[in-house]
Amino acid sequence: MKKIINCIALPVILPVLMLGCAPVGDSLAPIGKNDLDEADYMRRVLANDLDAKGNYEVIPGSDVTTVKIMKPNTPLDERSLRLSMRSIKAAMRDSFDREPNKLRFEFRDVTIEE
Repeated sequence: MKKIINCIALPVILPVLMLGCAPVGDSLAPIGKNDLDEADYMRRVLANDLDAKGNYEVIPGSDVTTVKIMKPNTPLDERSLRLSMRSIKAAMRDSFDREPNKLRFEFRDVTIEE
């Protein structure tokens, strides 16, 4: 009986374990020098904003540069933020002479991506 259970359980459990170890999303992709340069660029941009000072964390990624905003819980003006994100990406494009990663601003209650 144990052999039968083992023969049935192994083919079911093994694929589940293998899928659990498969890389998914941006978090496991290698982060290159370009990604780190973009994160540094974002830090410099945010360092000039007195309201943002000490209120954010910039996380580089291979596809997305994430900025976690601690306060406020939502953007004060989402439209203005999106316009700012687009202008930052345009400046990065000019500065690095290539298409930059997506920008993601994560607030506690909302995430905005451009």
